[in-house]
Amino acid sequence: GGGEGGAEAAAAGGGDPPLYLYWTGSQWMLNYDEDPSLNIMNCIAYSKADVADPRAASPWFVRDGPRRWRPAPALALVARGAPTPGALAGAEAGGEGSKRAAALREGKAELKARDADTLRALTPIFVTFVLDSISTGMVLPLLPFFIMSQGASPFQLGLVVALTYAAQTLGCLALGKFSDRRGRRPAMLACAAGSIFAYYGVASSRSLAQVALVRMGGGLLGALVPLSQAAIADRCPVDLRTKYIGVLQASAGAGFVVGPIIGLFLQKVLGLSQRAVFKTASLVAVTGTAYAALRLKESRPPAAAAAAAATTGTAAIKVDDGGAGGGGRAVVPFPVLLLTGNGFLLMYAFAVETVYAAFLKDNFGYGESVLATLFVLNGMSVGMLQVFFIKKLVNKLGKHMLLVLGNALLAAGMVGLALIRQPLVHFAMFSVHILGYAIADTALSSLISRYSSPDTQGTHLGLNQAVQSFARMISPLVAGALYQRSKRAGALPVGALPYLAGAAAPLLAVLPPFFLYARSVNKKIKDSSLEELSVVHKFLKNQVFDTFEKEDSSGGNSTINLKRNRGAGTGDDDDW
Repeated sequence: GGGEGGAEAAAAGGGDPPLYLYWTGSQWMLNYDEDPSLNIMNCIAYSKADVADPRAASPWFVRDGPRRWRPAPALALVARGAPTPGALAGAEAGGEGSKRAAALREGKAELKARDADTLRALTPIFVTFVLDSISTGMVLPLLPFFIMSQGASPFQLGLVVALTYAAQTLGCLALGKFSDRRGRRPAMLACAAGSIFAYYGVASSRSLAQVALVRMGGGLLGALVPLSQAAIADRCPVDLRTKYIGVLQASAGAGFVVGPIIGLFLQKVLGLSQRAVFKTASLVAVTGTAYAALRLKESRPPAAAAAAAATTGTAAIKVDDGGAGGGGRAVVPFPVLLLTGNGFLLMYAFAVETVYAAFLKDNFGYGESVLATLFVLNGMSVGMLQVFFIKKLVNKLGKHMLLVLGNALLAAGMVGLALIRQPLVHFAMFSVHILGYAIADTALSSLISRYSSPDTQGTHLGLNQAVQSFARMISPLVAGALYQRSKRAGALPVGALPYLAGAAAPLLAVLPPFFLYARSVNKKIKDSSLEELSVVHKFLKNQVFDTFEKEDSSGGNSTINLKRNRGAGTGDDDDW
């Protein structure tokens, strides 16, 4: 089989594209794409099913135009040497019903075993990421107030954040490339250890300049997110990457629930200072680094890493418009370039939140406790979204449209934050913008992984994180300047200007996924229905039928004759 829940079958004859057979959880699909949720126009046949056994499928339907499907009673899939389609059509006599039930149980057990194996292999990645997220969640609500306690203005606060992400831009590029060549594990261990330095260093700083230098050092090793995504992509087939990247996002949500709660407990119950909370966070980071050193396994196959190290790399996917290159020069595929542009706009908007601590203080009089509570509640919301709803959204909308939805929610939430001052409604809009970002970021990482080859997963996901870090460098500077200006202008509420300006970015970001989706649809519409059916029948000829004939007729149509021998030597043939 070519991947989880499906088998790959190449069409007979030179030049024909391969077909992929997938079980999506509710139906079997024959698809041109490796990713069955990418575009419905790439699906050329489907059948409803409750379990991952093609023999349990109900009658198949074949595409008969861009929006039409017609029943295909002759279409069935069987393994070589297995009973014929007719014998599996639901016959109850002669014990066939019990055999079919046994096959269904076997298919379901096999699917559960594969899911369990995948989750078991990914668990160390998730645990490492959760521990790092807990330490981050402990300090993140405190950090802007700690920086302002050193005498920083909103603009200087934005400058410290910008310098941090400038360093992270360089670190993500370098570590992503390093992980493709030398493996994910050493790069992830370096990032986990970097959190120890970052949090303990801030606790020991005595000036704003020292805080900025320490944050820059931590930023250089702040590539754990793309490295974890690349490690998941190494171990997951294409059609499961959205699910497990979503679990990674849920892990971050769990960290941002537990971390702020621990921080509040240390401050409000035990009476510890901000510096003591930072030191405690560094101890959590020590725990995460130790766990990773003991349990984290290398996800990148040694042969693949060696091959990547021996070459300068080529394009992951060759696209029609020259997005791939050759000549030994690494070329980023055109879809990946578009999606990283989307990532820049997405993060530019989300990074406006760096001024939210000052926003809360100026508009509501709230401090770090309320900000920490917001982190907890929204971390829980993100976790529930990723665990219970993200897969359903992908199945309903596809990854491209899911990215569009996330961008739209982020923009709507930012506009609400800017203009609404009723606390309950304002905080609801805060949740909308957080959930919008979480949806868009999950879809974005999945699509970049989809358009990348195994040899460039780390590089391209690292590039996306680097571009987002660059956006985080620019956005706080602009947001800080706009925030100070909004305090002097009377036409808008205090702090509204950076959020209104930032909302334009995700609105613009809906264009790349729309373009990629439309390009994919247009490419498939150009293929005639007859040509698609011909590929299906060629595939079936290899699996079921003994003879294959194609007769041209005068009307520009064709007749395809398929013959299957029902019994060896009996002369009992069926024709369609």
